[in-house]
Amino acid sequence: MNHIAYPPQHSALAPPSSVAQVFPPVVAEYVRQHPECLAGQLRDVTLISVDIGGFASTAELLSPADCYDLLGNVTEVITEIVITHQGTVVDCHGHGLMAVWNAPMDQENHATLACSAAQEMLDYLPEASGRWRYRLSEPLQLSVGVHTGPTLVGNAGFGDRIMYIPHGKGVDLVRRVQSATNCLQLPLLLSKATHDSLSDEFFCQRVCAARLPSLQQKLDLYAAYPASDVPSMRDDLDRYAEALEWFEAGNLATAERLLAVLGTRQSRTPAPFLAHQVEARKQAAQGRRAGDLLTANLGPVIEIPDK
Repeated sequence: MNHIAYPPQHSALAPPSSVAQVFPPVVAEYVRQHPECLAGQLRDVTLISVDIGGFASTAELLSPADCYDLLGNVTEVITEIVITHQGTVVDCHGHGLMAVWNAPMDQENHATLACSAAQEMLDYLPEASGRWRYRLSEPLQLSVGVHTGPTLVGNAGFGDRIMYIPHGKGVDLVRRVQSATNCLQLPLLLSKATHDSLSDEFFCQRVCAARLPSLQQKLDLYAAYPASDVPSMRDDLDRYAEALEWFEAGNLATAERLLAVLGTRQSRTPAPFLAHQVEARKQAAQGRRAGDLLTANLGPVIEIPDK
């Protein structure tokens, strides 16, 4: 693989190979022709935040060399997936990354491009886990959050060093959405703004109305599935939607019965999460402290903890 996601080393006026270190080829060519596009601007973008789940515990099982080989291999592949789907990696941290679409150039269907990249990352996981199965106690996991909205983006670098990065509440929001995947037991979560921007390549189902840490307003969170998977999932999806409707109406008994059926199946819906929340609210209604990480506030909005 010839792309290095971050940190970049040269300005937009550098030779083509340098620009390609930051941007995918189609965007790099645009930057060469329009270097002024790197100036700070407010754009409607789609952001994804990706985390390699449980890496701290995984690292304890591996030698330092193997740990970095694993992290480097997985990060390299998901970076290449972002670039293949015309996204720009704007940050790589210890065990994950953030990427942006529709900046610095216009990209039609940028929400769909981002979700397609996220789905390909998840599809890659079994292969990655297979390579390392003799050294891992459990399969690798990825958690991905996606958000679409106005975000300040631009080059924060200096001299000949490009640091094309996003700023603002959209960055915090997408990280919070990604973090919520652990609580909701889903590998991929979308904000409503992303859901509203997707093409029909994906089917989205509302998971819940949530209040995420440090965010004041509630946010509708959505699960996304490839449209081709929906026919085989239709009954489960409809049952979850009905259970959520009864839950939000305060009819916990009916919601519990519907979720119990899903609990007997290998459902890809977030039924375990909602069933846990139903139980927490039943206990709270009975005056007992819920032994749960979730806050039982007896309203339609579910508060999601930090971890």
